[in-house]
Amino acid sequence: MTHALKTHQNQYDVAAMLANCRQYWLNYSQAPHSDGPIAVYRTGVPHHQLNGVIHMSAASADEIREVVSQLSDLPSVWWVGPDSYPTAAEDVINAGAKLSATLPVMAIQLHKLAPRPTPSPHWTIVRLQEGAALFPWVQSYSESVGARKEDIATMLRVEQNRSDAPGQLTRFAAFSDGEIVGTSELFVHEGIAGIYLVSTKKSHRCRGIGTALTHAACMAGRELGLDVATLQASSSGYPIYKKLGFEDVASYDLLTFDTAEVLEEGGSVAAAPCPEPTTSFFG
Repeated sequence: MTHALKTHQNQYDVAAMLANCRQYWLNYSQAPHSDGPIAVYRTGVPHHQLNGVIHMSAASADEIREVVSQLSDLPSVWWVGPDSYPTAAEDVINAGAKLSATLPVMAIQLHKLAPRPTPSPHWTIVRLQEGAALFPWVQSYSESVGARKEDIATMLRVEQNRSDAPGQLTRFAAFSDGEIVGTSELFVHEGIAGIYLVSTKKSHRCRGIGTALTHAACMAGRELGLDVATLQASSSGYPIYKKLGFEDVASYDLLTFDTAEVLEEGGSVAAAPCPEPTTSFFG
């Protein structure tokens, strides 16, 4: 499985981009395990993307089975990219995982960002202040990522308890008639502007809101003096990012296990389908 695109290695610091992604997800976890060979994040919310493995520096079959067991009570995803050891994906698949999706990692030099989209009289993009009430913001994106209504309160607590440094995470919202109809985030780490959680409510899609939210987060990164932005693109977001000037630089394999089965000693669990949502915690 080829993850990195060598043609871009001299133009972009892919390692820094992947480190940005790792830290973003680890900051969600209430008990991250990032100091061992397998970096695990866990929120307790029953959603694939809110629990999982974000990096593997090395791992034995027993270590993989142990982490599978730790995560067996929740939906989860194993992210395997070029920052993990070369046979990581193969080893996880041998433990019973299934390749559910391949996720493009995209990047742009911010001075090449396309011009700001034409403003609309029907909606506006707002940068949320730190400490702002997050319930309507979480409620907005929960629909787009396929979260259950009964989990919104837990997701709100998870958002409120993120372990970001002051100024590290900036949230954006698209408002229409007083309602939040779209979201995005800027996460700063390793000198990179990470763009996350680009979402638009189904009722307001195909109106340029996702493009405007992405552009706003990128411009905020540029205002901070950052030169490069990165994101992981869903299938629906990919055309938007290409139009803004983003290009493919690497990819993640997303691997999943069946959480309904208990891992037996020395055995494996069956793989569970984890269809890529059209809008996701990645863009």
